[in-house]
Amino acid sequence: MTAIRLHEARKVYRYYPSRGHRLKEWLSFGLRSYATDVAALRDVSFTIKAGESVGVIGRNGAGKSTLLRVLAGISPLTSGIREVQGSVSAMIELGAQFHPDYTGRENVAISGIMLGLSRRDMEARLPTALEFAELGDQIDHPLRTYSSGMQARLAFAASTMIRPEVLLVDEVLAVGDQYFVGRCVRYIQQYQRTGRTMVLVSHDLTLIHALCRRVMWLDQGRIVADGASTQVCSAYRRSVQEEENEKAKVRSRIAGSSGPSPEASDPAGRITITDVALLGGWEEARVCFMGGDQLTISVAYHARIRYPNPNISITIERSDGVMMTAHSTKDAELDSGVVEPGEGAFDVVYSPLMLGPGVYRVHVAITLDDLLAYNDTNFDRIEGAREFQVMAAGRPYPVAIEHPVVWKRGGRPLGPTLARTTHGASTSSSSPERR
Repeated sequence: MTAIRLHEARKVYRYYPSRGHRLKEWLSFGLRSYATDVAALRDVSFTIKAGESVGVIGRNGAGKSTLLRVLAGISPLTSGIREVQGSVSAMIELGAQFHPDYTGRENVAISGIMLGLSRRDMEARLPTALEFAELGDQIDHPLRTYSSGMQARLAFAASTMIRPEVLLVDEVLAVGDQYFVGRCVRYIQQYQRTGRTMVLVSHDLTLIHALCRRVMWLDQGRIVADGASTQVCSAYRRSVQEEENEKAKVRSRIAGSSGPSPEASDPAGRITITDVALLGGWEEARVCFMGGDQLTISVAYHARIRYPNPNISITIERSDGVMMTAHSTKDAELDSGVVEPGEGAFDVVYSPLMLGPGVYRVHVAITLDDLLAYNDTNFDRIEGAREFQVMAAGRPYPVAIEHPVVWKRGGRPLGPTLARTTHGASTSSSSPERR
């Protein structure tokens, strides 16, 4: 059964340089137009089955929010067909209907009525929504006294008062503390288990991958990719990285043209990083890894001088800014050898990769042998040189790091599971009894 269908959908906004131009057009009785047509959606066609969860990704201005507003019926199409089966709830601009002088309790109650609940149903569901917000005594204080995080809690809690057949979510998890974001994710997962339909817009590719098996990539109002989340997210990340690399090359050329000569006392520019590659176990370029895979970070350089034992530094940082791991040849007390003028590369191999599911950034630096990577007198340093994603390997829940452990009982290591057990008894008689 089809829950959502769009066919050759177009959404065009009319842009006027000023209010005066709009008035001039009106006074011309339609004989002259002063507006510019801006297409937010361009011939978009797709179908979503009932019970399917679909993610939507893309750059700012790609048309993601416009798409959700069209699906929600908030914004009519300029042309094309829109069909949505069943009740729809849109988590778009949560809290926009809140009044700053009303208490949190009053705002949630009003939201329930605005969502279409009867007064009896609203009063029955209000305690559960307030409990979800976890605002304590602050729930009876005016909204104007709330922080942005508290308002986000209240807005999401208000939206949980109804359970529609189709749920549209637009970046509602971008604000709020990590604890509450985790609660919101669990709520959405419970909603998904009821077999209902969801469309999720987010810049958080880890969240998209965790909640959606199918992803659509929008660019300038068009769908450029629609398929399995792993493939589409990887293609999108490569596209973003390639664009960032081109920008970095331009900045490097500008800095090089106005920077000091190699003969200057400042070491900057004498050894430059020309490329940073992420490689898999077969030395293939990758941006998506599974926990336990092999990851090789290859740092290519161009040297304009001869220099003995430079320090190579690599830092991996999680998308929320937490430094997960850092390595350098200096810290490891390794001799990186003599760098001769010309091209070369240093590789560091992570095997197995123990990072948990998430999106990570790679920072690299080449420094003098007696300086740390965060010093200002580096040969070269690139912040956010590469970005990659790690997905869980057979684990239904995310962890920060896949740390190896040894399980024991009575001082003896536990052996591998040879067979599943049924009703408390082993289905295989060959497995040893553990005491």
